Amino acid sequence: MILSVGYRVKSDKGVIFRQWANKILKDYMLKGYALNQKRLEYLEKTIKLIDIANRIKRDKGLEYIIGNIYQSFAGQDIYKSIEEKAANFLYLIVKNHVFADGNKRIAATLFIYFLNFYGILYRENKQVIDNNTLTTLTLLIAESNPKEKEVIIDLVMNFLHNDSKRYSNSK
Repeated sequence: MILSVGYRVKSDKGVIFRQWANKILKDYMLKGYALNQKRLEYLEKTIKLIDIANRIKRDKGLEYIIGNIYQSFAGQDIYKSIEEKAANFLYLIVKNHVFADGNKRIAATLFIYFLNFYGILYRENKQVIDNNTLTTLTLLIAESNPKEKEVIIDLVMNFLHNDSKRYSNSK
């Protein structure tokens, strides 16, 4: 019925409509199905968003880690310095597998964000921890024994404290 209306219209829009309709019908006849491209793109975006949401929030793990690094006892923070909080933040994200995929990459990114948020990512216009060091530390954390947590945390904090000294000594 719609095609008959399209064929009766003698205008540019009618011609465009007939070309479009013939293409859709031809595809349907050859393939046996027709695709709604806009609907397909919408579904693909929805799937990506669901995937991202699953990566971000897995059993409220990230919420637990954030609560952990800011916990206090008797009015005193358990982790006293921002560097200690940052080191534990990196360690816990890597070790607890908070995300469905990409834990080490996401942990390193969040660690950089955390340092930047508190204004300690840069000292004397240089990044306090370079990308290679961060990659190595992240892999070390992933492969380490949980019994070595304190040693690993101290190592990360050492890099955060001492990198500024290395930069100033190299000038």
